[in-house]
Amino acid sequence: MAKFSTDPILDRFAEQVYARLVRDLCTPLPESFREIPYGVSFKVILPGEKEFPVALYHSEKKGFSVVTQSERVRRLILGLLAPEALAGCDEAGKGDIFGPLVTACFYLCDGSRGALELGVRDSKRMGDDEVLAAADELDRRSRRFFEVVRIMPKRYNELYADFKKKGRTLNHLLAWAHGKALSTLAGRHPDMRQVLVDQFSDAPALVATIRAAAPDAEVEFRPRAEAHPAVALASVVARADYLRSLKKLSDETLKGEFALRSGSGADADALIAAIRARHGDAVFAGLAKLHFANFSRER
Repeated sequence: MAKFSTDPILDRFAEQVYARLVRDLCTPLPESFREIPYGVSFKVILPGEKEFPVALYHSEKKGFSVVTQSERVRRLILGLLAPEALAGCDEAGKGDIFGPLVTACFYLCDGSRGALELGVRDSKRMGDDEVLAAADELDRRSRRFFEVVRIMPKRYNELYADFKKKGRTLNHLLAWAHGKALSTLAGRHPDMRQVLVDQFSDAPALVATIRAAAPDAEVEFRPRAEAHPAVALASVVARADYLRSLKKLSDETLKGEFALRSGSGADADALIAAIRARHGDAVFAGLAKLHFANFSRER
């Protein structure tokens, strides 16, 4: 039975918050807990201070947020969302015909916990402008806590062909890119103790590739891992880098004649046809992932 909220996720979190505040000599007033739209409100007393309100909010679209006048209470609550020394890994562009493959790793720890105040969630639940704005803020305040590996189309096509000759797949290439980002970040932050990867394969060789990149950390592969704040932050960083790269290709390679878009469906086919009519086939090696079926369909 719910104690604090009819939202089971928020109810469990509110219970954790209550226990954490008590443990840290704060006094949450049990009788003050009230369910409010998308949230729970209550009052807290700190030693030697008057009571003040706190509100916890949760939705599938926006994730968690905290509203309080106390920076100490805010830090305690955000700490529950961010286990110490945990890095999250995600990627962008894997299923998109145009633009690069981008992997990102974000290290969520004491030094970067302020990133949670941005309300970042899985980038697939955010609009492009929102993703870019959040990534700009992350770049400003937390740049040393994340690493990006960007494989632009020309290099991607070369690597893909080389991997294929060796009997390897796209997932091998993705594991290599994840490992490269993680290895660089782990070298910068040797205190990293946990790594969470959005699972794209359970093949032992691919798992081993990523684990070898952070040998001193416990690496976990989890489906839909973007529900964790560290992976959500990585997803935003990767998606923003992908979007910026897509625009750069449009502006520089195509001189603004065409605006490249994500995806690989009918809209991509129409864009391929339009670009081919103006520039021929050679241009695609620097714009697109050539192994996609879009390029093998009859014209």
